[in-house]
Amino acid sequence: MTMDAEQLLTLLAVAEAGSVSEAALRLGRGQPAISERLHKLTREIGEPLYVREGGGIHLTPVGQALIPDIRQLRAKLQDIENLLMRQKSLQAGELRIASTSLIANYLLPPYLQSFQSQNPGVNLYIKGSSSD
Repeated sequence: MTMDAEQLLTLLAVAEAGSVSEAALRLGRGQPAISERLHKLTREIGEPLYVREGGGIHLTPVGQALIPDIRQLRAKLQDIENLLMRQKSLQAGELRIASTSLIANYLLPPYLQSFQSQNPGVNLYIKGSSSD
């Protein structure tokens, strides 16, 4: 199978919006792009995931069965995105410093205290050598 997360998330958006056109608006995509993702996903799975009813859609039992797992996928992807954003903005991560003992003991502490107060989610690791 070659389905991807975007196809699955598109199905979820359509299910939550109740129509392809509303999902397209929410996702900032054109309606043809949304329809194409749904068609690719349907082909990959091998059976219909939804049926069109009036101006909206209705999920088939297979489509309905996928929704809880796709919601979990969306939550996990959001967790990953949040983690990466925290690391990028120095709200999380690690800073490793190797220096001589003299610098580590006498010169770095005020700078590291300032850095730590501004970036409390970043773990600091200092390795000093005794080659002073």
